[in-house]
Amino acid sequence: MKNPRTLDWERLGILYLRLALGASFLSGIADRFGLYRGRNVGYGNFVGFIHYTAKVNSFVPASAIPFLAWAATALE
Repeated sequence: MKNPRTLDWERLGILYLRLALGASFLSGIADRFGLYRGRNVGYGNFVGFIHYTAKVNSFVPASAIPFLAWAATALE
């Protein structure tokens, strides 16, 4: 049987990891919608993300690229 104090630390650790993972996903979405400004920004806005999606999925027809970008954002 585990010590109750150990159990509390485990629960706090799990909560911390969940919050950190959630923040990292939300950070990527915030970048896509232009909430970050500066030199070291990945996309800067959603148009930049659509261009990136087009580069990564160059084998997909151009008409499907906006759908893929929105689908990736929604699923993330």
